[in-house]
Amino acid sequence: VCSSDLAFGPPAQFTEDGYDYAIVMLEDRGIPYADAVRQAEGFYATQPVAQLPPAAPWLHGRPEYWSLFSVRRVYPWVASLLYPYRGFAAMIDVSRAAYVATAMLAVLLALRFAPLPWGVLLSIALSFFPPWRDIARCALTDPLAVALMTGTLLAGAALLTKRTTWGAVAFAALCIALSFTRPIPYVLLGAGIVAAAFAPRSGDRSRLAAAAWITGVAALCAAALEAALAQAHAPSFRWIVADTYQHFVQRGYAPAGETLQAFFVREELTIALHALVKGALAVVPALAIAGAVLRRRDPATPFLAGACAATWFGALVDPDRFDIVRCVIMPVAPVLCAFASAALADAVARVPAAMGLP
Repeated sequence: VCSSDLAFGPPAQFTEDGYDYAIVMLEDRGIPYADAVRQAEGFYATQPVAQLPPAAPWLHGRPEYWSLFSVRRVYPWVASLLYPYRGFAAMIDVSRAAYVATAMLAVLLALRFAPLPWGVLLSIALSFFPPWRDIARCALTDPLAVALMTGTLLAGAALLTKRTTWGAVAFAALCIALSFTRPIPYVLLGAGIVAAAFAPRSGDRSRLAAAAWITGVAALCAAALEAALAQAHAPSFRWIVADTYQHFVQRGYAPAGETLQAFFVREELTIALHALVKGALAVVPALAIAGAVLRRRDPATPFLAGACAATWFGALVDPDRFDIVRCVIMPVAPVLCAFASAALADAVARVPAAMGLP
């Protein structure tokens, strides 16, 4: 289903953020920075994004967010392996492969809570979720990050059920790869803390040890990422908020002359309001909450629910209402589908009894 969607779905799209990753990809092929910039400029000049006034100025010379994106090494490195065969299309290939991998991993995650058909059904629904289809056609880190996040959460859930050395190593390797694809180890850190908080109630020491390992690895990844950002002289949180504010003023979404504090508070309230309204209208989040309650005794449920809660930290570090689906919802969307599959499976199983059938 995913492969056919790739063939007949939305066309590939190279965005201004991809310009950064194109340069890094070329550097990973051994091309000097200056030559990599010239080649990336030449390619992006032929793309539709170069005709967009807000993006065009950032497709020349040093990228706008170079120091911030320079630590996101995994995605361009993977693309660089395909570059000799696919050219700049290698960046799209990685995104599309991650799109397919996410669908498969979502089924495996849902299998923990419901029979296979329900996992397949929710995975297909996720694959045709319009924002996810749009993201998967772009030369961005997000599709690979979603696939890695799903794999990492799957490894963590397995580790909490049965602690093994290979499981611990797999979780650590995936967590490191995720952290240097997109800077979101805080999702796993929050998930680990919640899992550790609930583990003593089970009386299982191995579960507590697994939760401690998950939390420790995620904390070390977060510390390593912060050190890498500091070494790259990445912009401060205040700079990010100010930059977001300037973009909003230019697009007419914020009044000129507003203080950064007022803008930040107003934008966070707007994000919360949008989340409440859209969440009330969305079927899957409601089903996911019901499914998490039904499967509350599963060792992985607190861990996965903690990830869903921790992902909202992204709304604090990136106060942009237009990035909520891409940066906050999608990293844990497969978890929502897994919990929703449990709710659907239980609801359908209760139908015969409710109708008085044997």
